[in-house]
Amino acid sequence: MNINEGISAIAKQLYQEILTRGTVNDKVDKKKVRIAITEEKLSMLKSDQTECLQILDILDIITKHCLTDHSIRFDDNASELTCYRKFAKVLDKILDNTMLDILDGERVFNKASKTVVKNLEKIYNNKVMTVSMDWTGTIGYMFAVKPLNDVFVTRTLYTLTIPIYIDELPSFIDTLDHLYSWRNYHALIKDIVLEAFSKREKERFFYSSMLGSSTTATTGGSTSPNVYLTPT
Repeated sequence: MNINEGISAIAKQLYQEILTRGTVNDKVDKKKVRIAITEEKLSMLKSDQTECLQILDILDIITKHCLTDHSIRFDDNASELTCYRKFAKVLDKILDNTMLDILDGERVFNKASKTVVKNLEKIYNNKVMTVSMDWTGTIGYMFAVKPLNDVFVTRTLYTLTIPIYIDELPSFIDTLDHLYSWRNYHALIKDIVLEAFSKREKERFFYSSMLGSSTTATTGGSTSPNVYLTPT
């Protein structure tokens, strides 16, 4: 089961170039990586390469908190809130200029995903799936819930990780790619749902006017679909 494409080839190349400039004697050097990020930001600030600037910002957020020595033990007991805050900052960057929001503190399980699927199906009048994430500390996974006849099928799509140590930065590109894929999918669904919702509202208004009574349902606030983040 595939969803949308993730980050662009240019952004992937930039990520690799930053790590190459920050590598000394085959080891990723935290200070040099941050210097390379800063230098590249200065050269790109006047450009329109929004995604590349996002990648640099995200890489800076992640690198700043990475440990440099595996002999330094990661504090598991104090990590949950720290990981959540760091990951929320990453998502803020990824969702910038998309009109998608994070609702902090919301816990969404498979049951909630099924409800979202049902609501989307009513609005869009078609079979759609939800793509969600669940995280425990620095490890998470992305999963999809899709209707199939009269049941709902859940499938794990990707494993996600946030680097703890600086030498884990090279593999973070895979998680970053999946997160952009998740974003792009929700941006697509947002456009489809809003278009379908607008069409239904016009039909309801037309029929209520013809019948002489209001049958228009209230939306109870914003009609824009929300993005839910499960921190644990």
